[in-house]
Amino acid sequence: MLRLMTASTLALAIAAPSFAASTATESSASSDMADPIIMDERWDFSITDLELLTSEPEGYRKIDAGAVAASDVMGKWVYDASKERVGEIENLVVTPDGEIVAAILGVGGFLGIGEKDVVVSFDTLMLTENIEDGSMRIYADVTKEQLEQMPEYDA
Repeated sequence: MLRLMTASTLALAIAAPSFAASTATESSASSDMADPIIMDERWDFSITDLELLTSEPEGYRKIDAGAVAASDVMGKWVYDASKERVGEIENLVVTPDGEIVAAILGVGGFLGIGEKDVVVSFDTLMLTENIEDGSMRIYADVTKEQLEQMPEYDA
């Protein structure tokens, strides 16, 4: 019986640090992203509608935005029609029913310095997946300069 208790205690002592490390990693990763903003009666800034792309970028096919979780979209880069990065999705605005209505994009700056946030309608973003590997990309019919000229979102 003493051997069984010693072996159990030793196994627990060995496993505990790795369990604690994996738990800490998971919780810090989830805290890096902001929770979506719930749209309510205090919503007092405008959402900018962009033009829709007329066709899917080469090598990508459009996917239904309703089948994508908010966590899959946050932190993704937004690309223009020529496949250049124009901004990054910093947060999403959702209705109380859970429908994503807008995206807050971080634009401009370098390594987060000098960056500003702008709000665009989620419907005017094209969610796509790579035909070869299935990775998701988000496209908008906008240039980096156009995004930088939009009014800044101030939380």
